[in-house]
Amino acid sequence: MTSSLPYANNIPLPGFFNLRDGGDLPTPNGKVRADRLLRSDEPSSLNEQALTFLKGLPLNLVIDLRTEQEIEMSQDPFAESGFKVDTIPVFSGSVQSMMGKASSLEALYVEMIDGSAAALASAVGAVSDGVQDGAVIVHCTAGKDRTGVVIALTQSLLGVPEQEIVDNYSATQANLNAAWFQETMKAYATKMGMTPDKIQAMVAKTGVPLADLEKIATSSPASAMQGVLKHLDTKYGGAKKYLLSNGLPQAKIDALVSALLVAN
Repeated sequence: MTSSLPYANNIPLPGFFNLRDGGDLPTPNGKVRADRLLRSDEPSSLNEQALTFLKGLPLNLVIDLRTEQEIEMSQDPFAESGFKVDTIPVFSGSVQSMMGKASSLEALYVEMIDGSAAALASAVGAVSDGVQDGAVIVHCTAGKDRTGVVIALTQSLLGVPEQEIVDNYSATQANLNAAWFQETMKAYATKMGMTPDKIQAMVAKTGVPLADLEKIATSSPASAMQGVLKHLDTKYGGAKKYLLSNGLPQAKIDALVSALLVAN
């Protein structure tokens, strides 16, 4: 599915609903390189067209932010196709668990920042390593929440203006529609050996209506990213200080900027 939004940077490729370029964005000192910092949902498969594109980048590293349980419940086409995958679990992952931890996406992201700092710093460090001579894909299930925060932190280090970061994040909801949600639910049901009705019954036990789960799983309101960027500034003094204080070496920040930033 392709969005008409100019800042969406969609890459229409079979198997993906939400594969986009997290680069190709302006900064005060230049521009972030295109085709190096990619973000995506969990692909259903990688056909010959997808493999040709990814190998042509070349795709050096896939950073999977899902938990081991999530991976077991779905699939890993990247690893199955021979790409290097670095698994760095961030947060709990399931929509049901996320809803139980926070009352809104903004609250969820703030909790992610405060509670998963080491994992987030590790993920950004892996991005720095992977983009030195090729491309990286950062992904989770939807390519929206955990991926959105990691990409936003990376873009902040590169000097991408806040509004550009927010717009790039917000473009996700144009790709994650009801069809994506239903396909994802169906895939989980098949993997777990459960009928869709049983999956819905399990979701009902959480006390969260399925319609609300679908909304939080598919929406990416600007206010959510604006809130987490404000939280980073207010509590930590910005993304750079936050990441440095949680284990990301300055050398990896320098290497990231050198690899991805093209001067005017």
